[in-house]
Amino acid sequence: GMSEARLAVYTTPPDIELKKRFLTRDAVEKCGVLWDEKNTAWILPIRDPLDFSLWGWQEKGARGRFFRNQPQGVKKSRTVFGVEVMSTETLVVVESPLDVARLASVGVKGGVATYGCNITNDQWNVIRGADRIILALDNDQAGIVASDNILKLCREAGFPIWFFKYDGIDVKDVGAMSKSEILSGLNEAWSLMGYIK
Repeated sequence: GMSEARLAVYTTPPDIELKKRFLTRDAVEKCGVLWDEKNTAWILPIRDPLDFSLWGWQEKGARGRFFRNQPQGVKKSRTVFGVEVMSTETLVVVESPLDVARLASVGVKGGVATYGCNITNDQWNVIRGADRIILALDNDQAGIVASDNILKLCREAGFPIWFFKYDGIDVKDVGAMSKSEILSGLNEAWSLMGYIK
């Protein structure tokens, strides 16, 4: 890991940036989201899934589509964003760390992000202990293919998994949804397992 002091150069995100993404200050603080003033970028810590020590962070540009991982090659595929506040009851899994903060902003705490649509074995091992997992990968081509693959694997393994219900919602991720859309997609999450724990 690296020293937490490395994050000291970053600040809490400015109000205007929070407003643009419908994030509450309380939510970003709980999720550990920071702000890089010099590069106008979000700072999303990457932590060890066991002791939560800092491995590095992802820098996500607020203006364009720029992503930078610090240090280069940091093993974000071996952990999930939000691991230190992860729920062991109903766990909502999204692709983007800022979507975890969006969930928290509407009162859905303890979500995690996989930094993309491909969930690795290491990431499964981190999240599989939750009582109920609701997958809310992006409703786009890549996310749909990934969700289908996960559905097949979970059916074969007899592992119950739920899926966010996107029907009637015309945006591709929770980050762009209203509170009522998020809550309805979660409340109506579907499973093919035919039983509920």
